[in-house]
Amino acid sequence: MPKYLKPAAVFGAAGAVLLLLTLAVKWSLTLFVLGIFALGVAAVFLLMMFMAIIGQKKGRRLSGWRLFAIGDTVLMLIAAAIGAVDLITSRDAEYFGPGTLGTVIFYYGLPVLGALLLLELFVWKIYKQMKETSGEEEQSVQERPQRIAYPPQTDDGKKE
Repeated sequence: MPKYLKPAAVFGAAGAVLLLLTLAVKWSLTLFVLGIFALGVAAVFLLMMFMAIIGQKKGRRLSGWRLFAIGDTVLMLIAAAIGAVDLITSRDAEYFGPGTLGTVIFYYGLPVLGALLLLELFVWKIYKQMKETSGEEEQSVQERPQRIAYPPQTDDGKKE
């Protein structure tokens, strides 16, 4: 089982449950935003899984941080293209809500994906900084000179 499939399934199921709960609960806007957020994370993890599989077949191994950033960026570009096409082409449509999909994507989808990318950037910076400081501590311990063992001090003037 690929590494990123389990998180994708968990976030996808959580997003689906949250979106279904929006139909039954009064404060559905909060659940709707959380559901969209969870589905966005699930989609990013699915893209990460596909990129990791392709990378393994080519013999390259990308870090999870880079895979997440690439997957999120690709998903943002796809969502922006779909939203723009919907807003441009459905102005004169005769059905209810012309351009509604594009509006929802631009109001909810892209900000959520952008927030995910920023959150991943902050977490990566913190992780990198913590890794560097722990590496410096280990390196400073290894670079210290060896301790010189002095013989114990005795009083030569003392007679036994």
